[in-house]
Amino acid sequence: MPEIVKVKYYPSKQLSIWLGSVRKDWTDEVPKAYLTRLIDANPVIRKVRNAVLNFRRFMKDKTGEKLMPWCRNIINDEEEHIKGFAKGILSDYKAVFEGFESKWSNGPVEGQVNRLKTIKRQMYGRASFQLLRKRVVITSKW
Repeated sequence: MPEIVKVKYYPSKQLSIWLGSVRKDWTDEVPKAYLTRLIDANPVIRKVRNAVLNFRRFMKDKTGEKLMPWCRNIINDEEEHIKGFAKGILSDYKAVFEGFESKWSNGPVEGQVNRLKTIKRQMYGRASFQLLRKRVVITSKW
């Protein structure tokens, strides 16, 4: 009787997260051998992954001057799978460049908005505005 092999399915969202991260950041839960074979066997995945990792490096290092050459290189040479992303960056290049170069971040504001929306959704139709207000003020960390 043939041996039964159980195949592990990885959702595309999870694969894209793993492939978009640097290998040294892969944790023990990441199927490292599988991802390595996937990267080595598929030149499209390898090209797109390298482009994404370069983009992440520019963001992390705050090197906005490398953004325009990166976008032009993607649009001229790379696979169709990432050209739309580069074209989107170029359509609002000034704002994206400022995001790379600026020392300011709207991350804390976005976090507060996310927290407030979560509380609001949890309490929808259950209580009055006064209770919602108390819950927001009490859980605030400011």
